[in-house]
Amino acid sequence: MRVVCLLLLLASVPARANELEPIAGLDLPTDHGELRLSGFMTPPDAFGAGSYSASSLTFSAALPLYGSHHWRLLAQVRAGVEYTQGSALPAGETVTEDALGLTGVYVSDRRDVYSLYAGASIAETRDTIAHATLMPSIVGLGSYRDGSITWLYGGGLGQALGRSWLLPIAGLSWRMTSTWTLTMLLPVEAEVRHRFSSSFDLGLIASVSGDRYHFSDAGNTLTLELAELRSGVQARYRFAEHWTATAEVGMVAPRRLQLADTSSTSDGTVYFSAGARYAFDDLAR
Repeated sequence: MRVVCLLLLLASVPARANELEPIAGLDLPTDHGELRLSGFMTPPDAFGAGSYSASSLTFSAALPLYGSHHWRLLAQVRAGVEYTQGSALPAGETVTEDALGLTGVYVSDRRDVYSLYAGASIAETRDTIAHATLMPSIVGLGSYRDGSITWLYGGGLGQALGRSWLLPIAGLSWRMTSTWTLTMLLPVEAEVRHRFSSSFDLGLIASVSGDRYHFSDAGNTLTLELAELRSGVQARYRFAEHWTATAEVGMVAPRRLQLADTSSTSDGTVYFSAGARYAFDDLAR
């Protein structure tokens, strides 16, 4: 769970010109299904006397189950694998990260969007997956459009900073000009994005991030928790009607690694991320 588990989705360029606008940077796919493949990597980083690095590959999907004029229902699936290593760990670990949930969406006559996600995830190594611990998530989010500003509100239980939190959510998406957009979803993310053309834009992103998984050491099941702040630049390019590619680079700093009863911090390191998204199948309505 490298990023905040909030509706399990990231921002992306709308797939079609007549598509219902997403809820700010969450891009809840109310009018389509989608498939995503993304990768993330951080080089070795010093935590006290040890080091830690991670790389991951994740596939996710939003699959339309039902659509009408006002209502949408989607199944959301995520399957990923992460490899962690470094002297801060007893040994290198391969982590299986999976999630499954349902998202219900209501779209009002004035095109405000109200959504509710409920699901659960696991993050386990080979030695612990037989007795996996389910981590539930339930998040509600609403929007209210007022001219160039869309107000956002909600809350719920989700994964952030390497642990479960019960958080209120409030923010806005402000279309400052025809090419500049400011999005804030506090306390988890803020973004400024500039659209250079209908197919290319750049965004400055700051968000909370983290990781959490269970592993076995000498017969004992331990939990690793990583909390970090992420800031970077993301380039997004829509190279076909249904396809979007992203590339991102930045810093994760500061960072805190909690392993059993031991906690250590780091001044931070760089990260690299890339992904591709395919949107498909308009929902009937």
